Amino acid sequence: MMAVTIFIYACRTDHLPEQEKYNNSSAFQLTSKTISLNQSKHKTMLVTELEKAKTEFKIYAKKQEYGRSVNFGDDIIIDTENVIYIENGSNYYTYTFNIKREGAPEDAPLENLVLSPLTDGTYRKLLMSYKLTLQEKMALQNGESIDTKDKVTVTDLGNTTLAQISGKTDENCQWVTADAYSVCSENQHYNGEGASICKASVKSKKVTVTLWVCNGGDPVGGGWEYGGSNGNGNGNGNGNGSGASGNEDPCEGNYNEAPCSPNGVLTGPQIPNDNTGTGLCGGGVPTLPNLPDPEEDPCEKVKAKLADQRIKNQFNALNTQQNFDSDHEVGFYEKTTKVNNSNVQSYVPINGTPCSDFIDLPSDTTGITRFGHTHNKYNCSGKENILVPSPTDIMIFIYTLVKQSKNFYGNYSNAFFFHSNIWWKLYVSIHRNFTSTKFSI
Repeated sequence: MMAVTIFIYACRTDHLPEQEKYNNSSAFQLTSKTISLNQSKHKTMLVTELEKAKTEFKIYAKKQEYGRSVNFGDDIIIDTENVIYIENGSNYYTYTFNIKREGAPEDAPLENLVLSPLTDGTYRKLLMSYKLTLQEKMALQNGESIDTKDKVTVTDLGNTTLAQISGKTDENCQWVTADAYSVCSENQHYNGEGASICKASVKSKKVTVTLWVCNGGDPVGGGWEYGGSNGNGNGNGNGNGSGASGNEDPCEGNYNEAPCSPNGVLTGPQIPNDNTGTGLCGGGVPTLPNLPDPEEDPCEKVKAKLADQRIKNQFNALNTQQNFDSDHEVGFYEKTTKVNNSNVQSYVPINGTPCSDFIDLPSDTTGITRFGHTHNKYNCSGKENILVPSPTDIMIFIYTLVKQSKNFYGNYSNAFFFHSNIWWKLYVSIHRNFTSTKFSI
């Protein structure tokens, strides 16, 4: 009989299908996919911007949101494993992160952090708060589009000039939202057509486009929805977005510094502190509501970790009768080092001192993100050792492995710990599923 105890920060499953790049007749068609922060080619810059967001959440510590005060001093969790990446052409993109607050009620608004690139190499940080019903959240979870009109609040976290709340005017300027659509993976449908019409593996999705509009008058007109029935972005009608009148072409005049795109979305980085919307031409920041994924089955998380052949080899090497009968503990740790800006892993075997019931990591724990060891059956005096995880084991996991995972990978999902022994039945313990960047502010 053998017991195994495992602690992990487990990866989360993408809930949006990955959209492939494809050839089409337009240079500006929205595409989206879900990735982790580690997969992003902009990872280094994004990690810096997420750290800045910590400070900016403090600055905007209290805001009025849907008639109630929200304390930004709560513990904030920014999910870095489930990130929505949207492109509009080859030179513009956004990242949308899900935000969770510890202790938030079930009916709390869905909160997202949207990062949009600026010309100085930094990012505009928009806090999107959606007031959605449970049914609407379930629809999103099932891959359906929903109407976000009058349900979203937009706050620019990093700009004192533009840090306004949607629906509140300041010198005839305000955040407004409109709708655009991504194109399906077969380049045939552009208006959110469902499975009954579109047979592509990735369907067209409704995208929320956010604009800072200053029109010299009432910025809210009769409604505009970017992306017409023919998919070229020139359709007029009763769209769900606030902005230019439905009888006007918002791209007429090319008001913005950014090139004009038919879907109303930026085609390149914005100028910092610039008025982002003196017109509605090409000045929009696209996003999709990013929900937290449902909790995974703990056993499936463990299976996924043990499917890694490197971990499996170490696990099998430890689980031998010889190790269990030894007068000391036997183990290994995984150390990550930076080589040419890439993470390189190596496994290092370690042994406890003879006639002991503990095992030590080296004094320098830099880069150590994974650790496994045995609990030997008896000590040299014949006394049976404690076979369950010790307080020291748990402290090592939280204060060493988790910390180093964040330092080297930008998230906690690579932290992994297990111990095994001879007597106990299989016992699995999973740490909370915080595959994310957590700020206590």
